[in-house]
Amino acid sequence: MGSVPVRQGGSVLDLARIREMLSFFPAAVAYVAGPDLVIDFANDEFRQFAGDQEVAGRPVREVFPALTDPASYEML
Repeated sequence: MGSVPVRQGGSVLDLARIREMLSFFPAAVAYVAGPDLVIDFANDEFRQFAGDQEVAGRPVREVFPALTDPASYEML
């Protein structure tokens, strides 16, 4: 995946570098986007939490079908 600069406050952050740092984070981390909450990025801890399955490109509802309460998705 290419390097994408992102402006945050007054500084430019490198999205690829942020993903690299989060991939080593010792907690489950995922970035979801859009109204369907599609997982754009997930580190190994998150994939392990999701049952050792590939989650990128899949909606949260598909990865965690047991979450049936609409309030669970409103919190995301």
